[in-house]
Amino acid sequence: MRAALAICLVVVACGDGGSSSSDVSAPEVPRAGAPPRAKPKPVDLSLAPGLEMRHPIRDGNLAIVPIVATGAMSNVHYLTLADGLARHEVTVREIGRGDAFMVDQVRIRNRSRQPLFVMTGELIEDGMQDRVLAEDRIIEPGKTVRVAVRCVEQGREDGHLQFHAHGTLVELAVRQAVIHETQMEVWSKVEDLNKAHGLHPSTKTYREIAELQQRPENTARRDRLVRALAALPDRGALVGLAEVIDGRVVSVERFASAELYGALESELLGAYIASDDGPPHEGRTFLPEDVRAFAALPSSRITAASFTAVARP
Repeated sequence: MRAALAICLVVVACGDGGSSSSDVSAPEVPRAGAPPRAKPKPVDLSLAPGLEMRHPIRDGNLAIVPIVATGAMSNVHYLTLADGLARHEVTVREIGRGDAFMVDQVRIRNRSRQPLFVMTGELIEDGMQDRVLAEDRIIEPGKTVRVAVRCVEQGREDGHLQFHAHGTLVELAVRQAVIHETQMEVWSKVEDLNKAHGLHPSTKTYREIAELQQRPENTARRDRLVRALAALPDRGALVGLAEVIDGRVVSVERFASAELYGALESELLGAYIASDDGPPHEGRTFLPEDVRAFAALPSSRITAASFTAVARP
């Protein structure tokens, strides 16, 4: 059975490895003649101007670090891909057929009155082949743009031109391949995951792997994490998460507003849980400076709506 969910201190492998400026304790009376003891130095939870981290929330081998806005947030109301497709205000279509078929791009049209935000790693299904979006992008109202994708299905090149949203963000291993590796390596990773889960889809698609995120044990874990995040005193300022697997920071995602983050929270948590594929190793720790260093990597992707950093494989 996985370890019970707990909100930990910043040194996550220890029960009392850190403190914050909000900690309250009874004053200690010094011994006669003893020099006064220095007060513990507050943990630096800053991440960037106007952003701070909160203490990690652990569940099994996964830890998530909430990121909250301490300054003004964007007042732009972004539409997400899943909501836009569900409301029939967004369409995602193939580009070309036959010899003109383009495997590495799709056409996205935003017919709504809101800017549309699409995120690297979102799964779209049907079309001629199932795909994963390969870039973070803002699509303004009334605009149609081409968006980079990677294919996650090898054995099909027919069907309809229209895509549907699966409502799933792919797990870390596939996101890493999409961002940092080639199309061949994306297919290879999908094939490895199908074998690992004992799945044998005829077209070697990722779709059946994505559906595992809805298993009862995974939805129960997601619900626990959602409840823990909801209990944060500054939940209304929550704009992102850092993902930590086995003590290693593997992704940081933050958004322009708590509203946009809230619309994507379930997808993010589902992907994080799917990425936790082993037992934790005792003694592995991480600190706020690890998250800051990871977020400063030059491979991060930035839009007006988002910041995304994903570890290399």
